[in-house]
Amino acid sequence: MGGLVIAINGKSLRGAARPACGLRALHQVSAYAAGYGLTLGQLACQEKSNEITAIGELLPTLALEGAVVTIDAIGCQSAMAEQIVGGGGDYVLAVKDNQPHLAHALRDFFGTLGAPGDPVRQTCVHETLDKGHGRIETRRCTGGGRSGLAGYPGAQGTLDQGTLEEDHFGGLYRLQPRDRQQDRD
Repeated sequence: MGGLVIAINGKSLRGAARPACGLRALHQVSAYAAGYGLTLGQLACQEKSNEITAIGELLPTLALEGAVVTIDAIGCQSAMAEQIVGGGGDYVLAVKDNQPHLAHALRDFFGTLGAPGDPVRQTCVHETLDKGHGRIETRRCTGGGRSGLAGYPGAQGTLDQGTLEEDHFGGLYRLQPRDRQQDRD
């Protein structure tokens, strides 16, 4: 299954909770083949806090050889990376403050790109501009080296995805930067 992108994500099923009856919402983790529109597997878990365990149980059931597995920040664990690489796959893991040392290292890395005295590092930048619905949105993706990726097997580089929105309401502009760093194998 070369080139297959498998998106792993957890969701709480809306409308499944019945607090009056003591029933909590069902939470499940799914593996979705993005290019095919197919769910490859799913596991129920007790709560969102058990999502990491469920991902760890779901990964061995998938044919990962040649696939790229994407997981949001809750799955940014070196054990997940090891399982994916061990199964013959590659990974893209979102990094947020649940991994404070890694997030800090990546912020420092991307914050110093192009600064005076910065050593020349191999990077690439892609930017898109969208206009509509009363706002202008600029999306920028910067690819960089391996800085700060110790402990993540097979890690080849980093991506920094930033979005800058300009909302135009009655002549007023608001700038809302949103940044997200990711490990990329």
